[in-house]
Amino acid sequence: MPSSGSGTGSGGSSGGGSSSSGGFSGAGGSGGESTRVVDAGIPDAWVQPDLPPDTPPLTRGPTPQQPGVNFPFPQNRELSRCIYPKDYRNEDVQAAYEQWKRDTVTSDGARGFRRVKRPNEPGTLEPHSTVSEGIAYGMLIAVYMNDQALFDDLWQYEQQFLDSKTGLMHWYIKADGSGPAGTGPATDADED
Repeated sequence: MPSSGSGTGSGGSSGGGSSSSGGFSGAGGSGGESTRVVDAGIPDAWVQPDLPPDTPPLTRGPTPQQPGVNFPFPQNRELSRCIYPKDYRNEDVQAAYEQWKRDTVTSDGARGFRRVKRPNEPGTLEPHSTVSEGIAYGMLIAVYMNDQALFDDLWQYEQQFLDSKTGLMHWYIKADGSGPAGTGPATDADED
């Protein structure tokens, strides 16, 4: 008898006509777009999604390995027991990333590098200042998106504001980059 734990995921076509998921099932496929339907104890089945006729093809599947890059964006490795959006596209992820950079990444106050600025929102912190958690998340996002230049800039920015006792970044930096507005490290950044 199947256990509870059913879900729907998505596979799709890959640029090369077939794809491997590196040990996970559900990624890639061959032919047209499809939705992976999975239920514990029941074999996987492929069904066509309900997409408008003018919808561009969904681009999915792992990007082939490149020199010096083990897992470049996008990877789209999917687990057979998880639920995934039916109509996601790598182009949408890339567009969201570019918008995030336009909205939150700046060279202002970054001493020749780039930093992630806080949104201008009410509260006790200076508008457009930087917190170490933002730098940490920015570095992780840059890795996921294969953006070495941004990663390097954020790292260089972080290195300018290290706590002398711990060697970790001060948690809160003034928007103009003149120094810390809050000293000491923050666990939420350091663990990222």
